[in-house]
Amino acid sequence: MLIQASRRTTIAGAISGLVFGSALLLQPIATSADSVVTLWHTEPNPKTVGVMKEIIADYEKLNPGVKVNQEPIPWGDLDQKMQAALAAGAPPDASHGQAYVERSLSAKGLLLPIDEVVESIGEDDIWDVVKKLNYHDVGQGNHYYGLAHAIGTDVHIIRKDFYREAGVSLEPPKTWDEWLEQLKKLTVDTDGD
Repeated sequence: MLIQASRRTTIAGAISGLVFGSALLLQPIATSADSVVTLWHTEPNPKTVGVMKEIIADYEKLNPGVKVNQEPIPWGDLDQKMQAALAAGAPPDASHGQAYVERSLSAKGLLLPIDEVVESIGEDDIWDVVKKLNYHDVGQGNHYYGLAHAIGTDVHIIRKDFYREAGVSLEPPKTWDEWLEQLKKLTVDTDGD
């Protein structure tokens, strides 16, 4: 199944960029008919849903005729829900997702390039690591098929022997500052610089 290019998918791509890069707030989209865009995101906590409502309301004011329906989905449910939606022929217009899923779906021809969204944000304003993750060739030249809006770490792996030797707690750090303090204690100056 291939998501077809249309005014709806173009708007969805723009909203995806808006939601994850707010640069499009100043660029209204002209539409001749009402369009409904379905946006899945993985931020189901009430505060974030409220902020998303505000962003969407601002976007809809700037883009009469466009209605955005947000659907918050827990990360743990997203992949299964996406597979079911694709199988049913009813995927969302825009969605959060993992880089490996974006690669897989784009390689199968299930995603449209979002190069125009990247251009509207400004490629120079996108982190290099994001460019490496999201800019690739699936047989039609290099394109962006997704755009990371956040990067984090899910796993923290340590060498317990190094931590013990340096007198550092084996408890995982709760903040970046705690982690930096651990790293300072773990750093060994072997050449006096």
